[in-house]
Amino acid sequence: MTAVEEGRVEMPPAPLHSQLPDLSGLFRGAQRLLAKLPPARMALAVPRTLEWAAQSWLRRGPASVEEGPPRPKVSLGLAAQVAVDESMLMLAMAPSRFPHRDDYLRGGLDITDAYDFYRERGWLDAPLGYHRDPPPLGDDYWIRPTRTLTGVEYEHLSFESGYEPYPGEPGGERWRRLVPNRTAHVWVMRHADDEPRPWLVCLHGFMMGIPPIDLLTFRARRLFTELGVNIAVPVLPLHGPRKIGVMGGDGFMTYDLINAVYGLTQSIWDIRRVIGWIRAQDPTAIGVHGISLGGCVTGLIAGLEPGLDCVVAGVPVCDIPDIFGHHSPRVIRERSHEHGILGPASSQVCSVVSPLTFEALLPRSRRFIYAGLGDRMTTPAQAHKLWLHWDQPAIHWYPGNHAGFLWGRGVEGFVRQSLVTSGICLDPDRTPDTHA
Repeated sequence: MTAVEEGRVEMPPAPLHSQLPDLSGLFRGAQRLLAKLPPARMALAVPRTLEWAAQSWLRRGPASVEEGPPRPKVSLGLAAQVAVDESMLMLAMAPSRFPHRDDYLRGGLDITDAYDFYRERGWLDAPLGYHRDPPPLGDDYWIRPTRTLTGVEYEHLSFESGYEPYPGEPGGERWRRLVPNRTAHVWVMRHADDEPRPWLVCLHGFMMGIPPIDLLTFRARRLFTELGVNIAVPVLPLHGPRKIGVMGGDGFMTYDLINAVYGLTQSIWDIRRVIGWIRAQDPTAIGVHGISLGGCVTGLIAGLEPGLDCVVAGVPVCDIPDIFGHHSPRVIRERSHEHGILGPASSQVCSVVSPLTFEALLPRSRRFIYAGLGDRMTTPAQAHKLWLHWDQPAIHWYPGNHAGFLWGRGVEGFVRQSLVTSGICLDPDRTPDTHA
């Protein structure tokens, strides 16, 4: 009787690789364990910096205007700055901040519902209609003198924002429940005399909104004393005293992209109210200078607020879904596409708060941009998009990372020259001290 007849089947020996232990699960587990350790995540900045250096070296040579931003000259100093950006990004990529299944479902549903909501009202074809003109501030505000710990004197202006999402707008009820965000705050530096002066509205970046940091970042005291301008620094939604989490900006720039729509819309609303308050004080000129997230808002203000004399967008963001997808780990990016958080519908919903949607209302000669060739956060590509959209105005590319504008003398000189030539200076004939 054969083996088959007896009900037995002799199987061939298992291949050698199947006899080895399955290491893929152990590898994934090790990855998850290391991801929980900040030093381990930050260590990834080294290979990422080396990858950037190799790609930059391989793409050396001049780039065409349409192709992209200028190609950086790789150096040890620039690589060190890139490594700083990469370390900060890796530090922020904590697994505890990653979305869960319910987050994907809610975020995707909000985008889908918002797409239908906006399409029915015609805002996807005419996004200007999405933005309402805010009421004037009038006398409904509070202002008191104060100073930073380093002795910089300023006034703290506050008022009820008054912004609310449209009735029935997806995610709107969650936004309304953010109570600290309902009050707007502005750091103001104005001269004691009654002489008409130019004003500069400074829009801070992500995770800022703290007086000493904001005023130092914009070199407010020097502009105040040397150019004779008055300064106003509005606090963006969910930042500084408006925050709802541990850090300023929590909830603004996340997988929940509908929050970015509300945050940027409220930013525009509040800043236009501040500009209205400034206009009531008979200014000689009004300029806006924003950095990073504030650069995005500057791009929007340029297309929504008429009568400005100058806009300076520093290391700007202009495409929120694009930058979210760029920085997200592959698994989050793939799941975001699966649930509709990223994709065509998301891009169209976020177009109502994209600087690339609106034509600037002031002449090309009054638009200015600066950006870092080694910026790994907002990336040079974002600034290049805005530069093309703004009809290629004056732009300053500095060899540094995202925060490199703080110590780059070329950036300070570029900004001061931009302000002076646009009349954001008490004496328009004054030659700015670009080496101050």
